[in-house]
Amino acid sequence: MSGLSYEVPPLSRLNIRGMTRKLRQIACELEGRITDRPFFDIVHFLDVTLAKYSNDYMLEFLTVNEMQSLHGDAHAMAFPADQLIQVREDIWKRAEAGHGRDRLTLAHELGHLFLHGKPGYARKMADSSVKPYRQSEWQSDAFGGELLVAAHFIQQCKSVRDVARLFGVSDTAAAAQWRAFQKDGLV
Repeated sequence: MSGLSYEVPPLSRLNIRGMTRKLRQIACELEGRITDRPFFDIVHFLDVTLAKYSNDYMLEFLTVNEMQSLHGDAHAMAFPADQLIQVREDIWKRAEAGHGRDRLTLAHELGHLFLHGKPGYARKMADSSVKPYRQSEWQSDAFGGELLVAAHFIQQCKSVRDVARLFGVSDTAAAAQWRAFQKDGLV
Protein backbone atom coordinates (compact mmCIF):
# COMPACT_ATOMS: atom_id res chain seq x y z
CA MET A 1 0.00 0.00 0.00
CA SER A 2 1.45 3.33 -1.02
CA GLY A 3 -0.80 5.66 0.91
CA LEU A 4 -1.69 7.32 -2.39
CA SER A 5 -5.29 6.86 -3.34
CA TYR A 6 -6.81 7.17 -6.77
CA GLU A 7 -10.34 8.03 -7.70
CA VAL A 8 -12.08 4.90 -8.97
CA PRO A 9 -15.63 3.88 -9.87
CA PRO A 10 -17.78 3.71 -6.74
CA LEU A 11 -18.19 0.53 -4.72
CA SER A 12 -20.05 0.19 -1.45
CA ARG A 13 -18.90 -2.04 1.38
CA LEU A 14 -21.94 -4.22 0.69
CA ASN A 15 -20.83 -4.66 -2.95
CA ILE A 16 -17.31 -5.51 -1.81
CA ARG A 17 -18.67 -7.94 0.80
CA GLY A 18 -20.55 -9.77 -1.94
CA MET A 19 -17.42 -9.95 -4.11
CA THR A 20 -15.31 -11.38 -1.29
CA ARG A 21 -17.97 -13.95 -0.47
CA LYS A 22 -17.96 -15.07 -4.09
CA LEU A 23 -14.14 -15.17 -4.09
CA ARG A 24 -14.21 -17.38 -0.99
CA GLN A 25 -16.65 -19.74 -2.76
CA ILE A 26 -14.44 -19.89 -5.84
CA ALA A 27 -11.37 -20.52 -3.65
CA CYS A 28 -13.18 -23.47 -2.03
CA GLU A 29 -13.96 -24.95 -5.42
CA LEU A 30 -10.45 -24.44 -6.77
CA GLU A 31 -8.90 -25.92 -3.63
CA GLY A 32 -11.25 -28.91 -3.69
CA ARG A 33 -13.06 -28.03 -0.46
CA ILE A 34 -16.79 -28.44 -0.08
CA THR A 35 -17.40 -25.70 2.49
CA ASP A 36 -15.93 -22.36 3.39
CA ARG A 37 -14.26 -21.85 6.76
CA PRO A 38 -13.65 -18.70 8.80
CA PHE A 39 -9.86 -18.56 8.39
CA PHE A 40 -8.99 -17.56 4.83
CA ASP A 41 -5.45 -18.67 4.00
CA ILE A 42 -4.39 -15.65 1.96
CA VAL A 43 -0.80 -16.92 1.67
CA HIS A 44 -1.91 -20.23 0.12
CA PHE A 45 -4.42 -18.44 -2.09
CA LEU A 46 -1.81 -16.03 -3.51
CA ASP A 47 1.06 -18.51 -3.69
CA VAL A 48 -0.75 -21.63 -4.92
CA THR A 49 -4.40 -21.23 -5.84
CA LEU A 50 -4.33 -17.98 -7.80
CA ALA A 51 -0.97 -18.78 -9.38
CA LYS A 52 -2.25 -22.18 -10.52
CA TYR A 53 -5.44 -20.90 -12.11
CA SER A 54 -4.38 -17.55 -13.56
CA ASN A 55 -1.78 -17.41 -16.28
CA ASP A 56 -1.51 -13.63 -16.01
CA TYR A 57 -0.99 -13.32 -12.25
CA MET A 58 2.51 -12.80 -10.85
CA LEU A 59 3.78 -12.72 -7.28
CA GLU A 60 7.23 -11.24 -6.75
CA PHE A 61 9.28 -11.18 -3.55
CA LEU A 62 11.64 -8.30 -2.87
CA THR A 63 14.17 -7.71 -0.14
CA VAL A 64 13.61 -4.81 2.23
CA ASN A 65 16.27 -2.83 0.36
CA GLU A 66 14.79 -3.60 -3.06
CA MET A 67 11.31 -2.62 -1.93
CA GLN A 68 12.58 0.58 -0.32
CA SER A 69 14.51 1.48 -3.45
CA LEU A 70 11.44 0.97 -5.64
CA HIS A 71 8.53 1.92 -3.37
CA GLY A 72 9.80 3.61 -0.21
CA ASP A 73 8.31 2.24 3.00
CA ALA A 74 5.65 0.09 1.31
CA HIS A 75 5.25 -3.46 2.62
CA ALA A 76 3.69 -4.63 -0.63
CA MET A 77 2.48 -3.10 -3.88
CA ALA A 78 -0.07 -4.18 -6.45
CA PHE A 79 0.04 -3.30 -10.11
CA PRO A 80 -3.43 -4.19 -11.38
CA ALA A 81 -2.74 -3.55 -15.06
CA ASP A 82 0.14 -6.04 -14.90
CA GLN A 83 -1.61 -8.48 -12.51
CA LEU A 84 1.47 -8.23 -10.29
CA ILE A 85 1.86 -8.12 -6.53
CA GLN A 86 5.28 -7.30 -5.10
CA VAL A 87 5.80 -8.22 -1.45
CA ARG A 88 8.68 -7.61 0.91
CA GLU A 89 10.13 -10.99 1.91
CA ASP A 90 9.84 -10.27 5.64
CA ILE A 91 6.15 -9.37 5.28
CA TRP A 92 5.51 -12.61 3.38
CA LYS A 93 7.30 -14.69 6.03
CA ARG A 94 5.30 -13.06 8.83
CA ALA A 95 2.07 -13.64 6.89
CA GLU A 96 3.07 -17.30 6.50
CA ALA A 97 3.55 -17.40 10.28
CA GLY A 98 0.01 -16.07 10.75
CA HIS A 99 0.66 -12.43 11.69
CA GLY A 100 -2.67 -10.70 11.18
CA ARG A 101 -1.38 -7.33 10.04
CA ASP A 102 0.77 -8.90 7.33
CA ARG A 103 -2.06 -11.18 6.22
CA LEU A 104 -4.23 -8.08 5.84
CA THR A 105 -1.51 -6.36 3.80
CA LEU A 106 -1.65 -9.24 1.32
CA ALA A 107 -5.46 -9.23 1.21
CA HIS A 108 -5.42 -5.45 0.64
CA GLU A 109 -3.09 -5.81 -2.35
CA LEU A 110 -5.24 -8.63 -3.74
CA GLY A 111 -8.12 -6.16 -3.48
CA HIS A 112 -6.32 -3.80 -5.83
CA LEU A 113 -5.93 -6.60 -8.39
CA PHE A 114 -9.58 -7.63 -8.19
CA LEU A 115 -11.11 -4.19 -7.93
CA HIS A 116 -8.82 -1.95 -9.94
CA GLY A 117 -7.42 -4.02 -12.80
CA LYS A 118 -10.19 -3.43 -15.29
CA PRO A 119 -10.42 -0.53 -17.71
CA GLY A 120 -11.63 2.54 -15.93
CA TYR A 121 -9.08 2.30 -13.11
CA ALA A 122 -8.55 6.01 -12.83
CA ARG A 123 -5.19 7.68 -12.55
CA LYS A 124 -6.63 10.79 -10.96
CA MET A 125 -5.46 11.30 -7.41
CA ALA A 126 -8.24 11.24 -4.86
CA ASP A 127 -8.34 14.26 -2.62
CA SER A 128 -10.43 15.00 0.46
CA SER A 129 -13.44 15.92 -1.70
CA VAL A 130 -13.65 12.36 -3.09
CA LYS A 131 -16.01 10.12 -1.11
CA PRO A 132 -14.27 7.11 0.47
CA TYR A 133 -16.26 4.61 -1.61
CA ARG A 134 -14.64 6.18 -4.71
CA GLN A 135 -11.06 5.90 -3.34
CA SER A 136 -8.85 2.98 -4.33
CA GLU A 137 -7.27 2.66 -0.88
CA TRP A 138 -10.59 2.64 0.99
CA GLN A 139 -11.94 0.02 -1.40
CA SER A 140 -8.87 -2.20 -1.00
CA ASP A 141 -8.95 -1.79 2.79
CA ALA A 142 -12.60 -2.84 2.77
CA PHE A 143 -11.83 -5.75 0.44
CA GLY A 144 -9.01 -7.03 2.67
CA GLY A 145 -11.13 -6.76 5.79
CA GLU A 146 -14.18 -8.40 4.23
CA LEU A 147 -12.12 -11.22 2.70
CA LEU A 148 -10.32 -12.13 5.92
CA VAL A 149 -13.24 -11.45 8.29
CA ALA A 150 -16.23 -12.89 6.47
CA ALA A 151 -19.62 -11.57 7.48
CA HIS A 152 -21.28 -14.97 7.11
CA PHE A 153 -19.21 -16.30 10.04
CA ILE A 154 -19.48 -13.29 12.35
CA GLN A 155 -22.29 -14.80 14.45
CA GLN A 156 -19.67 -17.19 15.86
CA CYS A 157 -18.09 -14.20 17.62
CA LYS A 158 -19.21 -12.36 20.72
CA SER A 159 -16.36 -9.82 20.87
CA VAL A 160 -13.59 -8.15 18.90
CA ARG A 161 -11.12 -10.53 20.54
CA ASP A 162 -13.16 -13.50 19.25
CA VAL A 163 -12.97 -12.00 15.76
CA ALA A 164 -9.18 -11.64 15.94
CA ARG A 165 -8.76 -15.25 17.08
CA LEU A 166 -11.28 -16.90 14.73
CA PHE A 167 -10.17 -15.09 11.60
CA GLY A 168 -6.44 -14.69 12.30
CA VAL A 169 -6.34 -10.91 12.06
CA SER A 170 -4.90 -8.19 14.26
CA ASP A 171 -6.98 -6.63 17.05
CA THR A 172 -7.06 -3.41 15.01
CA ALA A 173 -8.45 -5.16 11.93
CA ALA A 174 -10.92 -7.11 14.06
CA ALA A 175 -12.18 -3.88 15.64
CA ALA A 176 -12.56 -2.19 12.24
CA GLN A 177 -14.61 -5.08 10.87
CA TRP A 178 -16.66 -5.30 14.06
CA ARG A 179 -17.56 -1.60 13.65
CA ALA A 180 -18.50 -2.16 9.98
CA PHE A 181 -20.68 -5.12 10.96
CA GLN A 182 -22.31 -3.10 13.76
CA LYS A 183 -23.08 -0.31 11.30
CA ASP A 184 -24.74 -2.86 9.01
CA GLY A 185 -26.66 -4.48 11.88
CA LEU A 186 -24.83 -7.81 11.68
CA VAL A 187 -23.63 -7.79 15.30
